[in-house]
Amino acid sequence: MRRVALCFLTACGDPSASTGEGSSSTGDVSTTGGSSESSSSGFGSGSGSETRGDSSTTAVDPCAACPQHSQCSDDACVCDDGYFANNDACVDRILFALPMANPDAEFIGEVVGFDNDPLPGDGPLDCQSHDGQPFPACYDDHTGTDFILLGGFTTMDNGSADVLAAAEGVVVFTHDGEYDRCALNLAAQMVQCEDGGPVTPPNEITVLHDDGMSTRYLHLKKNSILVAEGDRVSCGQVMALVGSSGNSSAPHLHFEVVDVEGASIDPYAGPSSHPETYWVEQDGANDLPGASCQ
Repeated sequence: MRRVALCFLTACGDPSASTGEGSSSTGDVSTTGGSSESSSSGFGSGSGSETRGDSSTTAVDPCAACPQHSQCSDDACVCDDGYFANNDACVDRILFALPMANPDAEFIGEVVGFDNDPLPGDGPLDCQSHDGQPFPACYDDHTGTDFILLGGFTTMDNGSADVLAAAEGVVVFTHDGEYDRCALNLAAQMVQCEDGGPVTPPNEITVLHDDGMSTRYLHLKKNSILVAEGDRVSCGQVMALVGSSGNSSAPHLHFEVVDVEGASIDPYAGPSSHPETYWVEQDGANDLPGASCQ
C-alpha cells in the first residue's frame, strides 16, 4: 500500500464536529508528488480530536472521506495495491511530470509527438499526433515525445538542460560515452555526426516505475549521466543533460513511455491516442505538460 493523506481533516472528519462555536484547530495537509506533510494536528499527529469553542473535544475520523480504491491505515487514507495517489484520488497508473527542466521557458522549444497512425506512412512526414495533427507535430513511426532544446548546440555547449525523472522508480538501464554532436543533414536527408564517424547508439536511461511501466530518456549528452543501474530515483530528480547522441536530428530529449507488455504508448490523451492522459497535468504552462509530480 502507498500511504498518502488525501484530504483535509475538516473534509475527512465527522461533519457534526464543526458546530460554529468558537474556532477549531484542524491543521492542513498538503500532497506533493504522492507524499504527504501535515501540521501538528494533521494526519499522524496522534491528537484524534478537534478542539471546540466550549473547551470540549470531539473525536475526528480522518478516514471518513477516503476516496475509491483506498483504505484507512494508521489514521491516513492509503491507496490500495495497484493504485497510486494523485491529488485527492487513487488512480490505476503512474502519472508523469515534465521530464526536462524548463525554468522561465528558456530550454524547451518545439515538441514533436508520438505517431498514432498504425499504418506505415507514405513518407517520413506521414503521421498523426494525439490530437490528429500531421507533421511537424509528429513524424512517421515516432515512438516518443521529443522536447527540442532551444538554442541547439549553443545552449548544449553552455551547460544544456537537465533531464529529470518523470516519476519515482528504479533505474534499470544506462548507456553513456557515445558521441553527442549528431544532427540532420537536410541536403543528404540523413543524420550525420560532426566527427565524421558512424551514428552510434544514443546515450540513454531507462526507469522502471512501480506500476510496471517504464520511461526511456534518449540522446543524452556524453558523460552526463548521474545515475546508475539499481538506483532508485525520485520524481524530478536530475539524471543527465540533454544532448544529441545517436540518431538525433538536433539536441533534444526523446521521452518514451513503455507499457507493461513492452509497447511504446503516447503519454498524451486525445482523439487519436486514448482517452486517459499519462501526464499529471497534460496542459500546463507554455503548452507543455506540468512539472508537478504525482
